[in-house]
Amino acid sequence: MCTGGKNSICVIKIKIPQQCKVSKMKLPSYIIILHGVDQLEGHISQLLQEVG
Repeated sequence: MCTGGKNSICVIKIKIPQQCKVSKMKLPSYIIILHGVDQLEGHISQLLQEVG
């Protein structure tokens, strides 16, 4: 869901694979609020690095 525009706010729900565990806790989903679609790849990359 995005509000649209360059300064749009997007709420994206990402399902993390079961093999990814953080502190032995299962994280079925992550909700990320992004300011601008251009930052999407950077946020996902950072998230995957933290989770992986």
